[in-house]
Amino acid sequence: MQKSTQIIITGAILAVLLSVFFFGLKKNFINTDTPLPIQTNTVSNGVVTISYPENFGLATTKDQILVKSYIPSCDDGFDYCVYYKSEAYAGTNFESAGLSVRKRLDLSSLNTCLQTSPEGYTNLSPKVLKKNSYEMSVFAPIGDAAAGHYVNGEVYRIYTEGQCVQFDIRIGETQFLNYPVGSKVEFTMADRLNMMSTLRSLITGMVLVRTGETLVLP
Repeated sequence: MQKSTQIIITGAILAVLLSVFFFGLKKNFINTDTPLPIQTNTVSNGVVTISYPENFGLATTKDQILVKSYIPSCDDGFDYCVYYKSEAYAGTNFESAGLSVRKRLDLSSLNTCLQTSPEGYTNLSPKVLKKNSYEMSVFAPIGDAAAGHYVNGEVYRIYTEGQCVQFDIRIGETQFLNYPVGSKVEFTMADRLNMMSTLRSLITGMVLVRTGETLVLP
């Protein structure tokens, strides 16, 4: 009777040890199959530090933008252009998307920085956010259309330490109805909102160089 009990106990212990062993193997296998985090890159213009993921590229001149389209990712005059370079929307009427960053030396006061309408617009009323170390305004929506192409965008400006920095975000598209039926997949409203959210997150991921404070949108 004692021998049978010992055999049962020994068998139970072996079963537990084997379970732990195989669970460890399974856990290790799952861990090795987990995707690595997206790598990010950073650059600074002396006022803010800009971070962007691997599906975006960085340009300091128009010629460095590798994605070519009728509507460019950023207009001329930028200090930095963070442009979308992924092929995720290939085969759709999506053209381009990007965030441009530039210092506005011509808007040297708080009022002119936050209140001056973007080029081509007049009397726009921006939404303004006041923080301890900076103030930010946003002009939205900003759009344009020509020859079957159109833009959706927003213009942000921050004023801090006597400096004005402007951020333009834009999404370029071709009119979907211009294509023969079945030749393209539509870049939908949901796609557009998702891209706009991604571009805004590039701004909310910025950090003020002097204070280390992360930007908050109005």
